Amino acid sequence: MLLAAIFTIAGYLSGSVLYARVFARALGRSAVFPNGEYRNPGTVSAFKYGGVGCGMLTVVADLAKGALPVILYCYLAGPGARASWLVAPVLLAPVLGHLFPLYFRLRGGKAIAVCFGVLIGLLPDWQPLCALAVIYIGLSLVLCIPSTFYRSIVSYLASPFLMWGLGVCTPILGAFCVIAVLIILRFWLSPEQRGHFSVKLFGLAQVLPPTLHPGH
Repeated sequence: MLLAAIFTIAGYLSGSVLYARVFARALGRSAVFPNGEYRNPGTVSAFKYGGVGCGMLTVVADLAKGALPVILYCYLAGPGARASWLVAPVLLAPVLGHLFPLYFRLRGGKAIAVCFGVLIGLLPDWQPLCALAVIYIGLSLVLCIPSTFYRSIVSYLASPFLMWGLGVCTPILGAFCVIAVLIILRFWLSPEQRGHFSVKLFGLAQVLPPTLHPGH
C-alpha cells in the first residue's frame, strides 16, 4: 500500500508537468501559446503553436510521464500488481496531474497522450492499450468521425466495452472507466468548436484541431 501511495503521488507530480509549455518556452515559442482556463496545453497545441519539434518532444514526454510511474510500480510491486486494486490510483494519477496540474493552477490539457502512456506502462498486458488504439484508429480511418470532439468522446465511451470483452481485469478496467469519464468531461467543458457529428466510411479524419469559438 505504501508503494502504491508513493507512485500515486509521484505520478500526479509527473503528470502535472505540462511539457507542451515547457518545450515551447525552451524553444522560444511560449509567446504564441494560448492562455486561459480551457486552452489546451497539450500535444495538439504543441504542434500547432510550437512547431514540429515542440510537438514531437511533447508527445514523447507526455507518453513517458504516463508510462514510467506505472512501469516502475508494477516492476517493484512484483507479480500480481496489475490485478490488484492498488494499481488503480497509480493509473489515475498521471492523468489527473495532466488534467489538474499542480504547477499550473489546476488548468491542464486533455490527457489523451498521457492516457495512452499509462496503458503502455501496463505492457506486456496488451489488451487495454490495444482496445483504445483500435477504436481510436478505427474512428479515424474506417468509420471516420471527422470531429475531434466527437471522435474522442465515442472512443472513450466504447473502449471500456472492448476492454471488458478482451478480459481486462477489474482494477484496470475500473481505473480506465474513471479516466474516460474525466477526459470526456474535459472535452465537454472545453470552449473549442465541436463541429458536426458525421461518420464517413473509409474516409480520412480531420487531422487539424478544431478552431476556437469566437469570443473565447
